[in-house]
Amino acid sequence: MDPSTFRYLGSTPCSCGRCRRVVTERIHLHEELASRLHGELDGKAGLLLGDPRTLEACGLAVAEQLRQAGDRVQTVDLEQELDGELHADDHAIDVAVETLSAHPEALPVAVGSGTVNDVVKAAAHQLERPYVAVATAPSMNGYTSAIAAITREGLKGTWPSTPPVAVLADPEVLAHSPRRLQISGLADLLSKPVSSADWKMGHLLWDEPYCPVPAEMAGRAVDRAVSVASRLPDEDPEASEVLFDALLLSGISMAVAGTSSPASGGEHLISHYLDMTAHCAPGGPRKPALHGEQVGVGTAISTRLYRALLARGQDEIDWGRAAAEAPSIEAVPEWLDQAEYLPGVLRQQFMHQSRKKLERLGSPSERVGRIRQRWEELRDTLEPSLRDAERYGEVLPVVDAPASAADLGVKPRELSLAYRLGRFVRDRYTILDLAGDLGLILELEDEVLPG
Repeated sequence: MDPSTFRYLGSTPCSCGRCRRVVTERIHLHEELASRLHGELDGKAGLLLGDPRTLEACGLAVAEQLRQAGDRVQTVDLEQELDGELHADDHAIDVAVETLSAHPEALPVAVGSGTVNDVVKAAAHQLERPYVAVATAPSMNGYTSAIAAITREGLKGTWPSTPPVAVLADPEVLAHSPRRLQISGLADLLSKPVSSADWKMGHLLWDEPYCPVPAEMAGRAVDRAVSVASRLPDEDPEASEVLFDALLLSGISMAVAGTSSPASGGEHLISHYLDMTAHCAPGGPRKPALHGEQVGVGTAISTRLYRALLARGQDEIDWGRAAAEAPSIEAVPEWLDQAEYLPGVLRQQFMHQSRKKLERLGSPSERVGRIRQRWEELRDTLEPSLRDAERYGEVLPVVDAPASAADLGVKPRELSLAYRLGRFVRDRYTILDLAGDLGLILELEDEVLPG
């Protein structure tokens, strides 16, 4: 672990007045997981929650060692409790809340990675109980974040949730986790230059809150991950440890910022759209790809879109056309009509999010006028982030990360609609909105979509 990560724990690393205290106070990266978790229990009972794969990876063995040490420990297979596959949704959280409520004195311990951690984090937050995370894979940056990615009423979004008081992991377990999970974690991290660019753009155009400290933290996290990317396929414990540390730092950056903006922009909205429409996809339901895999493809799209837009000088943009084609609230249904398979509940949610965003940002002419006024400043400010994104984009092909619609198991038409309609998923201004406001999102589609 990089010593700089530890200095953020339990602190507020910025004096801007908006940044928040990091709730996570301890990180234990050690092969003796049971002894470290014994210290976290401190005489309390432990309730280890996971799924069959994560419990097999380390949860059952750790529980047995704790019992031999005299601790009162139970393991819970959330898929068995659900009688089906675990998803981070309302139903799973309800089951987790019921399980935790049946053990009011026990310390909840999430044994797993993305889905398990999000479900236990959301349930513990709802009950206002502290919890501990035992990571089984360096697959995502949510371990230390103050949000959980949850699907509620068909809408996937990030919801406020209290981070764990401690995070534990065994480097050997991390190194031997499925390679696909590790590449997914790397791909998620490599999105940070474009997501941070989106965050900075929202600040420049719309005066949205922004602080460079968490943005710099996210940037350092990416640098660390890139430094070991080529060693990940070799099940190198040191490389997995560095990737995991980088993911924790990225999660801390979100906790400090009080928003997922340092690590989630238009590329994540493309992924969210694919997740939310998987059950109603043309040709029948499909299983979504891993979060980081989808984000990696979304990052490539966002990077190309940024380059295509920022390459244009102010006099190369038809501002009159932009004002005429920038979406109004009334025009959103016409865009959504392109996805004839969307169920009513998703259309309603997309309309709700779009209305909030467009009412906040003003009429099409007002938005385009603001963009035009700040165009050159925007280009100059975002160019360094774009160069980083292009440089980091060269890493994913080296590790054979998914790069196309086919790699994700989606039809080209689905990826096209995720690109066109992802901006309506959430009240967040990203590069997808900028392309839409400039009237160029359709014109640039062939140029920016993979394949």
